[in-house]
Amino acid sequence: MRWANVAIGVGIINSTLWVVAWTWISMEPPLPKAVSSDEISLPFATQPMVATPRFRDFPELETLPVIGGDGTGADTTWTRRLGQLLLTDVGDGVNSLSVTLEEQASLAHVKGKMPVVWLVAPECHRCDDVSGALKHPRLQRALSHSLLIRVDASQFGAELIDLQLPVSELPGFAVLSRDGTPLDFMHAGEWDEDTALQIAPILESFVEREPMRRRFPWRGGPRSDETPI
Repeated sequence: MRWANVAIGVGIINSTLWVVAWTWISMEPPLPKAVSSDEISLPFATQPMVATPRFRDFPELETLPVIGGDGTGADTTWTRRLGQLLLTDVGDGVNSLSVTLEEQASLAHVKGKMPVVWLVAPECHRCDDVSGALKHPRLQRALSHSLLIRVDASQFGAELIDLQLPVSELPGFAVLSRDGTPLDFMHAGEWDEDTALQIAPILESFVEREPMRRRFPWRGGPRSDETPI
């Protein structure tokens, strides 16, 4: 009889444990299902990176305006190499010549070059002669450390006068400071013939800021916004 009571007690305890275990399992929250990568959504998507155009061969171009292949655009300013020379042409589409010269001067100084404005005009025979002489190795060497900024004086006459740069004697050359301010000016009257061998030594001394005897020293001139006393 005693062993029967023990068996009954063990059965009751076993049943109780099963009930407790089943209750605990039924109350446990379900395991989360695996989430695929396609179901992940980010609240803030990263903006795609846009590649910045690079000019591997001419790093000087990186800060210049982007223009069409035919040279047209809001700002028709572009740079190219002519042998050892780096030449920037300023077209008549720029909004401000002063701002353009400031940008070009800053760019030139960063690259260790001297910014030199080259004033020309249509139907200027001496301008054409100087242009042809630029192909000569002697003149290329004389200007190899410069950035030539070619400007049509007939298009920017008022702004050039405001910068105290003469437009009556062409071709003319003006050395600029880092902020685009003219430091000195000279024109083709400083040499006799428009040949590379005559132009080069004079222009080289002028660009390198070396002392030289001048036929026509530049003393600046009155600004258009000044009132004579």
